Parts: sequence; structure tokens; C-alpha cells
Amino acid sequence: MATTKYWISIVSKQHVENGIRESICQMCHGKKGPISKLSPGDWLIYYSPRVTMDRKSESVKSFTAIGQIKDDNVYLFKMSENFSAHRRSVSYLPDLKDVEIQPLLDNLSFTKGKGSKWGAIFRRGLFEIDSSDFNLIKSKMVQTNISSLNDRVENNNNDNDNDDNEDDEHLQKKTKKQKINT
Repeated sequence: MATTKYWISIVSKQHVENGIRESICQMCHGKKGPISKLSPGDWLIYYSPRVTMDRKSESVKSFTAIGQIKDDNVYLFKMSENFSAHRRSVSYLPDLKDVEIQPLLDNLSFTKGKGSKWGAIFRRGLFEIDSSDFNLIKSKMVQTNISSLNDRVENNNNDNDNDDNEDDEHLQKKTKKQKINT
């Protein structure tokens, strides 16, 4: 059995969202070479420098999705009359949150000690990382999701507390009114 590998691919946030929706991956302008390096069971993290491919679009600089390669099938998909791209089927982890790269730069083996040149590796389009880097990024994406879930639960509890206080005030006023009337 092949050893699981871990990869980062550089893809715009908009294309990542499309990939998640379609359960596919597509990278490096649809070239076959890079996507053929992936094997079934390999893990793929997307890093999105921008929202769209346009260099003038809003900056993201975050890890935006994690998925696992489903099978060996690399297939060609017709995108338009003049362009076809190679794709793979992927199972994406649900409910992850984007994680900015900046706070992780000193902790990732592929950026640590690179100073202002940390982004050079991201020019490749696809590169392999080790399992500890993968696990760190994944834990931050999951942790962020749990934190936001906890915040939502806490906010709901606060909303419910306010509702309870309003109910208590209403009940007290009603009781006072009844006492006055008796």
C-alpha cells in the first residue's frame, strides 16, 4: 500500500469554492502533470492568495480547504470551447474555517526562517509537505471552526438569557398588577 502524502496547492478562493461544490480538484491551470502526482488517499490543502485569479482582487492569504483524493482517475473536463482542464475527485472535510498563514509562518517547516521570502515556495502551484505541517494547519482550521461554534452557542445562550430576563420582568409586572387588583 502506498504511503499517504500531503500536498498544498495554490488556488484562488473562488476556484476552491467551486471545487468543494463539485467535489473535484483542479490546479496549475488544468495541467495534467501536477494533478497526476496525487494518489488515492493523499491529502490536499488549498492555499488561496486571492479571492479570484485577478492580481487586483482582494487578498486572502489563507488556507481555505482540505480534501482527500478519492481515486486514480485523472480526467479531462471541457471548461469552454477553447479550454479543457484535468481534474480529480476529492472528498472535502466539511465546516472548516479559513486560516491565515501569517501567524503560522514560524511554525511551518516550509516557511520557517525564510523571512520576507516565505512566499517563494507558493509559486510552484503544488508542493508536498510533511505530516506535521499538515496536522498543524488542519488543527487550526478545525480549532477555528470549534471556536466560532462555541461563540455562536455562547451568543445564543446570551440571547436566551435576555429572553429569560424579559420573561421574568413581564411576569413580575403581571404579578404586581394582580396584587394591586386584589
